[in-house]
Amino acid sequence: MFEIGRQYRITTDNGVDQSHYSAVVLEVDMPLIKLDRLGSYEILNTASREFVSAKPDDDAAREAERRHREDFVDSLSVKYQPGKAPETLV
Repeated sequence: MFEIGRQYRITTDNGVDQSHYSAVVLEVDMPLIKLDRLGSYEILNTASREFVSAKPDDDAAREAERRHREDFVDSLSVKYQPGKAPETLV
């Protein structure tokens, strides 16, 4: 699930506040991951109730998300060609 050296957008919730931050994964020993967060190291227990999510937060992830959005929008678009009836969604 986690790639060493990859940056992730981490979300945690302590029941009062929700936190979002980016960190680089240094080590993985599930359910624990060691993170580099702005030069400080922390161990995060992904099995904890406070852990909400971790999404890749790097250029590759942003590009994949952009392509996914474009593909989704394209799938909803009606294709039109002059002189031909438009294709409709089924």
